[in-house]
Amino acid sequence: MLGVKTTSRSPVAISVVTPSVRPEGLELVERSLAEQSFQSFEWIVASPSRPVGLSRPFRWVADPPRRAYERWTLNRVLNATVRASQASLLVSWQDFTAAGPDTLGRFWRHYCNAPRRLVSGAGHKYGDSSLSTRTWTDPRLGGGRGPGPCPFAWVEFNLCSLPREAALDVGGFDEWLDRYLGMDGYSLLDRLDMVGGWEFWLDPFVETRSLEHARLDGWQEHNALGEPYLGRRLSYLRQPRLGYLDRSS
Repeated sequence: MLGVKTTSRSPVAISVVTPSVRPEGLELVERSLAEQSFQSFEWIVASPSRPVGLSRPFRWVADPPRRAYERWTLNRVLNATVRASQASLLVSWQDFTAAGPDTLGRFWRHYCNAPRRLVSGAGHKYGDSSLSTRTWTDPRLGGGRGPGPCPFAWVEFNLCSLPREAALDVGGFDEWLDRYLGMDGYSLLDRLDMVGGWEFWLDPFVETRSLEHARLDGWQEHNALGEPYLGRRLSYLRQPRLGYLDRSS
């Protein structure tokens, strides 16, 4: 049996990180965590107010207050969860998402085999709580492929593993992008790809089942797709390390 590697920071191997502004979105995550065969993990819930009614122990990280121009885009709150983490591996497991009982075990095995590897799960979206009515099919699952390297943009923060060192390596998630919606993961993945030395994998056996839920108001008009994002990406090329996080975090 694979031994559990720990660090001086914590007796747990994995920090499961779940940002949420909708308390009802935590039920699927909690249910899935209770079923995990790999149990050396802590659960960090990041939300504006402390969730109530959860039966599983968790640590709460208060969502940092929004400034006037900011949207709830996750970058500042994800940086807060990296600071709070007590493990060498983070698993981003967003709300309204269920996954199989070997999810954390597979992520941990990937990390033990390749500590500089980010691994994404993959799956579909469903329209009701029975998870029987599919509303969206994941295009990454075509071709019946097994686990292996993928383009960095395929790593989906809906469910993925992220070595804590990766976030520190590039200074964290880019909080500048909190003025837009829907850009939480891209700045970090872009910069990891640019600095090099990190692997990006897709593991289709980490199967997600996400409940469809409406986007926040104003998503389309405030997202960073197009020129604002392309312009920001050029600045990454000039200075890819932004100092939102450092190794003392």
